[in-house]
Amino acid sequence: MASVKYDVVSTSALAILKQFQKMYGLIEILCSSRDTSLALTKLQQSYMWCLQEIRDDQVERTGEATAVPERG
Repeated sequence: MASVKYDVVSTSALAILKQFQKMYGLIEILCSSRDTSLALTKLQQSYMWCLQEIRDDQVERTGEATAVPERG
């Protein structure tokens, strides 16, 4: 799957995902060992699926995936 260059709509959706970073920090502070591990794993999975949906939505809206070679 090719990486895409995000458009304005996708970029604004990505801004919302910055909340994941805040949640990640809170989980590290508030949870104990096993709880932390499970919570962080689920948060990482959620983040990954959100990014995938943002990408798929952009490809569906624009009809193309503008490749960004530097992302590999």
